[in-house]
Amino acid sequence: MMTLTLTVLLSVTSLFAVFLAAKSLLKIKICPLCAGVFITWTALLVMSWLGYAVDRTIVAVLVGESVVGLYHLAEKKFKEEWGVFRLPFLLSLTLAAIFLLDAERRPLSAIVFLAILWLLLALVHAWRNYPAGRGLVKKLIACCRDLPADRQAGNGG
Repeated sequence: MMTLTLTVLLSVTSLFAVFLAAKSLLKIKICPLCAGVFITWTALLVMSWLGYAVDRTIVAVLVGESVVGLYHLAEKKFKEEWGVFRLPFLLSLTLAAIFLLDAERRPLSAIVFLAILWLLLALVHAWRNYPAGRGLVKKLIACCRDLPADRQAGNGG
């Protein structure tokens, strides 16, 4: 009998291969790995909502992978100056994942905290052209640059 863990690994691998082929054949811009992970956790989540026994830990790990994937995609797409918002962006994705996985958990305090964090960093971003804000903005943008090259972007870090 195949375990859920093996089923998940086979699902991600198979979907990766399908999307890799589709990307080449159809010239579509898609990350095959992200698509495979997303479809796998979405299917598992829907199955759990329909009453099937699904290991929520596996779903949570896969959703976490998507959170990190979205974070890295956004990091590539946005201008460097928007790096000031890395922390609240990642935390917002994390909170959205928590809400997705546990619909009953809606802590207002976490939402308020994130709103305040976004506001504070928006003020820091607005002051980026003033000497008082410039140094902090540079530190926030360069938060991962001081790591050795093999530890950047999640490679063993």
